[in-house]
Amino acid sequence: MRTAYPVNLKPIPCEGTKLSAVMVCLAVAFALSGCSKSKRVTSQISTVTAAHWHPHGSYNNELIVDKHRFEWVRGSEPYYVEVPELKSILFLCDNRDYSVTIHLYNLAENTDRKVHADSVLFGMGIGLPNGGDSVKVIDKDRIELIDENKDSIATTRVNLGTGKVEFDHYKELNPTPEIQDSSLNKQSPAPSVPEPHAKP
Repeated sequence: MRTAYPVNLKPIPCEGTKLSAVMVCLAVAFALSGCSKSKRVTSQISTVTAAHWHPHGSYNNELIVDKHRFEWVRGSEPYYVEVPELKSILFLCDNRDYSVTIHLYNLAENTDRKVHADSVLFGMGIGLPNGGDSVKVIDKDRIELIDENKDSIATTRVNLGTGKVEFDHYKELNPTPEIQDSSLNKQSPAPSVPEPHAKP
């Protein structure tokens, strides 16, 4: 089953001051027919057979962007995060060797910038109501992937210019306190062993 998701794109300004009722009706019909730019990004889930086994499960999340198919996409629908500052969407694909590929797809230029990483926490919460996955743009080549929940925050800085992860930082927000009960910290003394009686 394919689902289309709207992508925030700049509207094209209309030349002229008036549109006739016929033109408006035609424009509405065209948009409802599925020929709008929002149809550029679709997704589907396919079942994996034994012949195409993959370590990340038996259901393959697929994202289709401008007819380019990306498989094993992390998260839930819509499977991407919008990055309006870069006119792009960001998504992650899990690889067979347990590494991950970070994709930043520019919808204005139809280009895909990708970075391979050994491991990244970001992406599992994409599409979830309280997922906590967001993208911070540092500049045109550097972004930070932020995976935040009530217990921890993981930040991964990606350099799209060099194609490398600059750093990956994890911090617990509510660390487990040390045990304060002194009775649990004390070791009880070893039981005394009576000495053997000396022979006369």
